[in-house]
Amino acid sequence: DRISQLEKLDFSFDQLDERWENWFAQLVEFKKEHNHCNVPTRYRTPKGNSQLGRWVSNQRKHFREDKLSKEQLKRFQELGLDF
Repeated sequence: DRISQLEKLDFSFDQLDERWENWFAQLVEFKKEHNHCNVPTRYRTPKGNSQLGRWVSNQRKHFREDKLSKEQLKRFQELGLDF
């Protein structure tokens, strides 16, 4: 019953999904500020992170390689990310 206890605490069993969600949230913030999703490769977030542009570039690569989940693709399309 440990699993159900962890689930009640919103424990993340998949760190990759959690990291993806964190990056996606940063992309959403970028769009709010700039009105587009074309993050420059060397863009630095207000918190000093310089990897958002690289992450977006990698997501575009995953799109070309058909490696995005249907849910990820849907969320990118709803946000307005151009592939």
